[in-house]
Amino acid sequence: MPRAFARLLVVVALALSASTAVADSFTLRIGVAPPPPRIEHIPPAPSPGHFWVNGYWRWNGHAHAWVGGHWVKARPGETWVHEHWAHRGNEWFFYPGHWVRESAPAEGVVIATGPPPAVRAETVPPPPGPESFWVAGHWRWENNAHVWAPGHWEARRAEEVWVPAHWVHEHGHWSYAAGHWRHV
Repeated sequence: MPRAFARLLVVVALALSASTAVADSFTLRIGVAPPPPRIEHIPPAPSPGHFWVNGYWRWNGHAHAWVGGHWVKARPGETWVHEHWAHRGNEWFFYPGHWVRESAPAEGVVIATGPPPAVRAETVPPPPGPESFWVAGHWRWENNAHVWAPGHWEARRAEEVWVPAHWVHEHGHWSYAAGHWRHV
């Protein structure tokens, strides 16, 4: 392995580990656009407290490599900021996924009488564009009943992150927090 390439890999690895706590720091800047996101079949969630994290393209030093999506357990009071690429001029910037602490209580929290049903498996259709991300389907609480909200594509917003809808079981009751945009 050429010394310059090995040094680049170390710099990228250090940047990835150091920047996960910083909401607006990129870890990589390259001149090669990532391919369009892949269509993923989303398997059933392990529990109602999990949400889907989309797959993404990472740069391995010479080409883009796909990292498949996966289920993540929601963290009360925290928001998952998805990995993403941003295009500026002739360059592409990679922002790694990471957790950020909520600065205020989540909006749209409601109390339900019981746990939601199992999450439905979804097949994700092709994205409308490279700046799109998949919002997984989920059970919401409406008129005293669980209602399925199918997944859909959303366009990224500058200086905002999507807080996925999720269920939390605490102190003997279930609470639902609706998905919403949050300023970073």
